[in-house]
Amino acid sequence: MDIGLPGMNGIECTRRLRLALPQLKIVMTSGLLDTNSMNQSVEAGANGYLTKPLLPAQCLAMFTFALTGGSAARSDKPCRAAHDAENHLMKLTAREIEVMDSLGKGQPYKEIASNLHISSSTVNFHLQSVFRKLQVSNKIEALNKLRVRGHLP
Repeated sequence: MDIGLPGMNGIECTRRLRLALPQLKIVMTSGLLDTNSMNQSVEAGANGYLTKPLLPAQCLAMFTFALTGGSAARSDKPCRAAHDAENHLMKLTAREIEVMDSLGKGQPYKEIASNLHISSSTVNFHLQSVFRKLQVSNKIEALNKLRVRGHLP
């Protein structure tokens, strides 16, 4: 579901579809990478959120997550996939969180390296570690996961 649908936006459409078809799996897509859109999508009942441009691997991973019971929504009884993701988040180091926070602010790798007094290759090393721990394949997926779970602004 695209957030920017003409007429009724995708968030409102998701809200209505969720009421009419509660078992329907909905993954939001948007060119926007902002917390407000993500939170509204989750509140409307979306199972996931992807930002454009989309890679086939991202889509496949998100669709698999949604189809196996995954949900971006927080609940008292999170699904196993959400629980596993939270455990991975707890394993991030302080430096990995700093790198992701800087990346979330739109800083390029060289600027992150300069600000944190590390090399660009060390930034890349931390990113690869984050991707492995969060079980994602790129920085957009990692930022989405961290933001949806409230670990980044």
